[in-house]
Amino acid sequence: MIVFIAGPLAVTFLRNDPQGAVPGGERIESDIGSNVSDDKGEVEIAGPLFTSSWRQALSTSPFWQLSSAYLVCGITTNIISVHFVPFAEDQGIPKMTAATIFGVMMGLNSVGVLSAGVLSNYFNQKNVLSTTYALRGMAYALLLVVGGVEGMWVFAVVAGVSWIATASVTSSMTADIYGVKNLGTLNGMTNMSHQIGGALSVLLAGEIHQITGSYTLPFMFAGLTLIGASISAFKVNEKAYSYRYNPVRIGASGGAPSESY
Repeated sequence: MIVFIAGPLAVTFLRNDPQGAVPGGERIESDIGSNVSDDKGEVEIAGPLFTSSWRQALSTSPFWQLSSAYLVCGITTNIISVHFVPFAEDQGIPKMTAATIFGVMMGLNSVGVLSAGVLSNYFNQKNVLSTTYALRGMAYALLLVVGGVEGMWVFAVVAGVSWIATASVTSSMTADIYGVKNLGTLNGMTNMSHQIGGALSVLLAGEIHQITGSYTLPFMFAGLTLIGASISAFKVNEKAYSYRYNPVRIGASGGAPSESY
């Protein structure tokens, strides 16, 4: 699929030097004002925190807010990916039923990702991301409170629309705040926090289940961490740091103003 579908699409449509309203100091059509425009009505913009080095992002709060929230994303997705079927078996639910429910939940990812993208065009991305984490927290609560097959189906529907949506919005916010020059490195670092959280949650859930004979405690803990993730995402000062809301003209050196850091 990568060789015959994704590869040709990438060669056909992707560009190394895209033009348009994207972060990274590209020239865009501007309505900011003629005092920052050239004779073509275009302007080179950046965000207050656009980075020339990925290390600059480490001294700013949005990076850590997004990374800590994404750590929770790893905790709450990986634990379910590994322990969902054993959780069902503990309740006497057949494996195939649990696998079917899980498959439906994964299928709903497409709805969640597309919805998050559309909503991000009309609302602050931090609000979309925060709401997504809150929805997943609600799904965990319903899974434990309702219980049984019914609880698993409700969880699948509510959690399904919030599963991968966090990844796309987190990446988009990182680009809007820090630009695209170091986006690969910064996304790699936030994804590392995701994987660390996921690895620890899978291990600890298994150990706690062996001790208690139940998944209630680890799933309850996972659900509670989503409260912190929702708050962390909501506290990102997008209006101050995103180039969407606070564009600055790139200086003569071709980079964002150094005083931004």
